[in-house]
Amino acid sequence: MAGSFCHLRSWLKSAVNGVALLLVTPFALTCWLEARAGLGHEGVFAFWSHLFSLLPGPPGMALRRAYYRLTLDQCSAHCFIGFGALFSHRQAVVEDGVYVGPYALIGSARVALAPGITLANNATTASNNGSATNVVGSVALTPKSSDPRRRVSAYAPSNQPRHPRSSGGARLRRRA
Repeated sequence: MAGSFCHLRSWLKSAVNGVALLLVTPFALTCWLEARAGLGHEGVFAFWSHLFSLLPGPPGMALRRAYYRLTLDQCSAHCFIGFGALFSHRQAVVEDGVYVGPYALIGSARVALAPGITLANNATTASNNGSATNVVGSVALTPKSSDPRRRVSAYAPSNQPRHPRSSGGARLRRRA
């Protein structure tokens, strides 16, 4: 009896994921068209990300996951993305089994599951700074970082430079 319940639950979850994918496909298509235009903007992506972040309950979570599966660089079908959580850039990866808590804000990052670690509620991860960002109860890796997967305390001193360096772009010059 327990085996048939697990099979039914698995089938039901697959069906819900399939329906959610169908429902969000038109919205993901507008994001794809925006990316193909090659203007470097993410306004359409951000609009739909904000909208889907506000959908409550299990249907909202299923629609958020489906939307991000179609729009992010990679997003697992087996993750949880809570109410109010949103990704601000398409260049993000959400691995299998990851829990992204409510109101988390994630930029261009790799959100990976490590034993006993989930993305904390209200967590904000770094975006394109080239170093790993760890928040208590979370692990988020930027695309250029190694994979340290270690916990740090919220009270640990920061190892980030006080003044961010230029990333090779135009430098600001003081006018005389």
